[in-house]
Amino acid sequence: MSVKKPPLNGARSLRSAKQNSNSKPSSSRRKLEKLLGAAYDALNSNGRAVCRRNFIFHMTDWLNDLEQLTALYKHPEKFDKRSAKDIVAGFLYHATWHVRAAARLMLDHTPEDIFKEIDYKE
Repeated sequence: MSVKKPPLNGARSLRSAKQNSNSKPSSSRRKLEKLLGAAYDALNSNGRAVCRRNFIFHMTDWLNDLEQLTALYKHPEKFDKRSAKDIVAGFLYHATWHVRAAARLMLDHTPEDIFKEIDYKE
């Protein structure tokens, strides 16, 4: 008798099987990574390959979240409130810190929350 695994919860459950990290990158994914590397190189002459690789990782690890958010923005009529919440929360939880890390690596700048003060004013 096999034991059935419980379903995933949270942002990880939103990922489809085709986004498995063990799958080979598509040619468009390789082109994207090449372009991101070139963008990184244009602003950085430090020659640190590990920083370049990490930048590319931080700019691509959340692509599935971006695709889902794009679908929601393009076709909101296809989503209900719960799936919209899951997509938006998944994007925010996952992409925010990757974008911050990518900015630190590429721009040598850690963005601060410039909207914090105005977002909470009545």
